[in-house]
Amino acid sequence: MQIRKIPIHYARANMTIAENIYDSMGLLLVTEDTALTPRIIIKLKLHGVNQIGVYDYRKEIDTFVDEQMTYLDRVRQTKTFKSFQVDFSKSVDEFRKDINEVVTNNKEIDIPKLTHELDRLLAQNVTGSSMFEMLQCMREYDDLTYVHSLNVGLICHVIGGWLNFSKEDNYLLSLCGLLHDVGKLCIPKKLITKPGKLTAEEFTTVKAHAYRGYEILKKQNIDERIKLAALMHHEKCDGTGYPDGLKSEQIIDFAKIVAVADVYDAMTANRVYRAGLCPFDVIELFESDGLQKFDPKFLLPFLERTSESYINHDVYLSNGQKARVIMINKAALSKPVVQVSQQFIDLSQRPGLHIRAIL
Repeated sequence: MQIRKIPIHYARANMTIAENIYDSMGLLLVTEDTALTPRIIIKLKLHGVNQIGVYDYRKEIDTFVDEQMTYLDRVRQTKTFKSFQVDFSKSVDEFRKDINEVVTNNKEIDIPKLTHELDRLLAQNVTGSSMFEMLQCMREYDDLTYVHSLNVGLICHVIGGWLNFSKEDNYLLSLCGLLHDVGKLCIPKKLITKPGKLTAEEFTTVKAHAYRGYEILKKQNIDERIKLAALMHHEKCDGTGYPDGLKSEQIIDFAKIVAVADVYDAMTANRVYRAGLCPFDVIELFESDGLQKFDPKFLLPFLERTSESYINHDVYLSNGQKARVIMINKAALSKPVVQVSQQFIDLSQRPGLHIRAIL
């Protein structure tokens, strides 16, 4: 049978691997003739595998590609997106100029101006999954640190709204998200954008961005929580994070929320070294590995509201069928009840079947 190379985000369960797959360090991940499963697909994405060789499933693959392009094109053609895109581009440009002045010339951070940039985008009245869709369509930018920071700030604002924060606290949380990665501007860009796995030495250099960001912000006359969020956003509640290996009770709440938004945006974004994960894949990873690392009082409401925001959305299942999300399973948020034609399927009761993409 003919072998076809496909991007990893077009892979689906039951496709057969046509060649051994290795990670960037040469370690074997999957052997030839293995049938793909949802777990294997997620594993390959997380290891930075960008494309795979499979035995030809041209019809199914081309159908999925067409569906995805149609969906993205639909979003991009809406008046809401076009307006959001203009304002987003302006905000990225302004944010880049202002933060570069802060980092290179020790200029004072203009908090009212940053708040204005957030307001510019929030005035679009885009919320929940609609906000996530807008951000997904803004992935073409090269300035990953600036775009990611703006994304995290906006996602934090959505989370703060879901948690019923006061207006003042929600804006402060959004600023924490906006400035959390300022230290990355002190790290060589080639490391930030490097395809594949970092060496131990390179990872140590990149991890220093948390300290570097705090050093930049501590000189500023801004709320202490913004400074600490930059320092602590990679800490984990079980003590496995960095830079200081703090435990849950030592990490401020705003840093815990920024951590969730940071990981969600990073994992759903396309990168040169891997394709972005479907939101339901990210929810599954949070469910399986996140409850010890992230504070459940912030993580669970985020996962629940994120999954609920996709009710009545059309999705593409791992078996190639199109479905509609009907109801969320509280005990398995990544496995909702979906409808295929007249049939209702509880994905939590169907091992191996999962949502592969939002349509």
